[in-house]
Amino acid sequence: MRAWRWVNANVIGNRQCGSRRPSLPPAIYFRLLLIGCFEVIDSERGIAWRAADSLALRDFLGLGLTEAPPDHSTISRTRRLIAVEARSRTHLAHKAEHAIDLETSTIVGVTVQDADEGDTSTMQETLPEAAEQLEVVAAVTEGTVAVIDEVVADKGYHSRTSVFHLDQFRIRTYISEPERGRERAEAAADPRE
Repeated sequence: MRAWRWVNANVIGNRQCGSRRPSLPPAIYFRLLLIGCFEVIDSERGIAWRAADSLALRDFLGLGLTEAPPDHSTISRTRRLIAVEARSRTHLAHKAEHAIDLETSTIVGVTVQDADEGDTSTMQETLPEAAEQLEVVAAVTEGTVAVIDEVVADKGYHSRTSVFHLDQFRIRTYISEPERGRERAEAAADPRE
């Protein structure tokens, strides 16, 4: 236990990761990774769901009954923060992002990005890649393959700017808006924020 206190104080603690939300304490982050490893869960969303679903795992994480387990986006932010710190030494911090056609479950675009890039910025590279691949398939199949007309993503991909740009291309979006609290009307009216 004493070693974890030292790690919390000297490694990443509760430093900010380019946002208002602090990263996870290292002890909780590593325990979440252990849960993923032992329960063969390969996604941060799956790890977060499993931690929220099990009282035994919440106890393992050191969380009380009334404390909410970390959201998958908090786990991702912590991973990115660690990647940013490690990247200066290793240059190996990357993440793969993919686009899937929901009707056929076909992967239509894959990009590899720096791990410290936010989802809203990486989407700007992945969607054009997916559109380009669909255009190639449409040319071979005499136009029987549709182009991108809808985008479904989780709240990590939401920003007013990205939704605004997709709307300009007449692409309908299904992206959950993160909790931001009450906003002023004039701020909400500006899509660039």
